Amino acid sequence: MPNRPRIAIDLTRVDRMAPGFGLFRYAVDLIQGLAQIVSDADFILIGSKPVPAAELAPLLAGQPSVWRYVQFVPSPRRGGVLRDQVPYARLLRRERVELFHGPYLFAPILAPCPTVITVHDLIWEILPEHARAARGLPWRLHRWAARRRATHLIAVSAATAADIETRWAVAREKVTVVPHGTNFGSAMAATIREPVSPALRALDAGDRVIATPFNLEPHKNISALLRAVAELRPACPRIRVVAFGRAGCTGDREARFEQELQALGIESLIIRCGMLDDADLAWLYGRADVVALPSLSEGFGLPALEAMAVGGRVVASDVPAMKELVGDAGVLVETRGTGGPLAAAIGGLLQNPTRRSALALRAKERAREFTTARMARSTWDVYRQALDARRTASATTFGA
Repeated sequence: MPNRPRIAIDLTRVDRMAPGFGLFRYAVDLIQGLAQIVSDADFILIGSKPVPAAELAPLLAGQPSVWRYVQFVPSPRRGGVLRDQVPYARLLRRERVELFHGPYLFAPILAPCPTVITVHDLIWEILPEHARAARGLPWRLHRWAARRRATHLIAVSAATAADIETRWAVAREKVTVVPHGTNFGSAMAATIREPVSPALRALDAGDRVIATPFNLEPHKNISALLRAVAELRPACPRIRVVAFGRAGCTGDREARFEQELQALGIESLIIRCGMLDDADLAWLYGRADVVALPSLSEGFGLPALEAMAVGGRVVASDVPAMKELVGDAGVLVETRGTGGPLAAAIGGLLQNPTRRSALALRAKERAREFTTARMARSTWDVYRQALDARRTASATTFGA
């Protein structure tokens, strides 16, 4: 490319998320990865806060001529996603942006430049419990922009790319698969220490630990794990489920969760430790006998990748994205219906330390294929493709 293009990356939908959330991690890891490999472009990060996320502050301070931060506060009013379109387009024009990347759920339909949109999943359209959200304005506008306005789409897995092609009727050549990457294993290698979390410190050496995200979104299917634990308890009374994080929680969902624990008689086996810092999370993944991820649908499965990066023994649902990510580095089972297959898979690992050790080694090996550098390089290739297509179109128009 003959000049330094100016590229905007939107963070207004992710920078208010907790740092442990997968979408926040994706955006930060991508930006940090791009900073390592791209030397012939300038970047503008557009966030909703007065100052950038702490994880990005060193980059912006260290390379102020290349990386800048601009605040844009989304409208909190009903229909805000439409109200934001004109002022956001003005911002892009004022900053002379030549390429826009929306890493999550926002695309400026009036953007004066090519746009790239990352699509993480189509779960809102796939699962009936999300039908109301799928009918909402933010999702409908996101889908329209992806189909009609975006220059190119990034899908985080081949499974998501297939959904885009079949459900949205988007031509396959408009979609590039760029899997998530992580540096979780290498970053934690020198910093894993005894946990700070009181809940983790209270675990006994003899406890058989199952780690899982505490996410009450219906498609995360935590009920299947609860049923499996109830089935395993008679043969393994020291079993403990350590649920980390906090997502998809509402008053009704938490009440139903408590009722299910009581009905199964396993209240004392569940340990909710809340959000963990990365060092505590890495310790938990390594300490756990099993990391259970029984989701009914996934776009990628970042917790599985991070667990694998530090040797976690993953037992997950056999949905397409998990098959794609985990491969033979974990155990994949059917998780719909009763907890039987999931209980059998977890129980088999609990009883077989040799297999657990082998899976830990294979998991680390597999995770090394999914690096942030690879993710950044592939994303940069998409940017270049979109920019080159615009220049070609402009040259053709001028020549005509």
